Amino acid sequence: MLLCYCCRSIRVHIRANAIFRRERENGDVMHVPAYFGTRPQDINEVCDIDIGEIALELSAQVEHWNSRGSGFIIERVSNFVICITKFRPLYGSFYIPTPKRIADKHCTINVKNMDQKCFVWSVLASLHPTKEHADRDTKYFPYEHSLNTANLNFPLALKDISEFEMLNPSISVNVSSG
Repeated sequence: MLLCYCCRSIRVHIRANAIFRRERENGDVMHVPAYFGTRPQDINEVCDIDIGEIALELSAQVEHWNSRGSGFIIERVSNFVICITKFRPLYGSFYIPTPKRIADKHCTINVKNMDQKCFVWSVLASLHPTKEHADRDTKYFPYEHSLNTANLNFPLALKDISEFEMLNPSISVNVSSG
């Protein structure tokens, strides 16, 4: 069981509503609403918000909306919302006690460790089962260097599991959350 205690990240995206206008040949003015949004950006101590990227993305969407030769121009932005949510990326870190309802089923091994390599200990527990004290990281120390973890940072981020699998082609990792 891999859990995350990384709560220092936020996810930001923008939603904007605009009113476009176009003058018809008879002099009437036609108004049409349009809705735009950006892809989420993850912001943390390593990655700042990229305002330029947001502006480019919104501008590209407006140009695409107008690319059909509609002749509409933006009259006003009627709504501009900055959506900010706490973002907790899934990755392993250090030992977290197994919830009682799961521990009582005796179906999981939760290796107790004091370092950031819980992913390594979990994989090794699967590859090298032991009957006694399977929850102790010391049982897996002799096998630690049997895994190729070159250039991987720990705790291992979810996005880096595929890199781990490429470094260790005989190992396949499945992750589920919830």
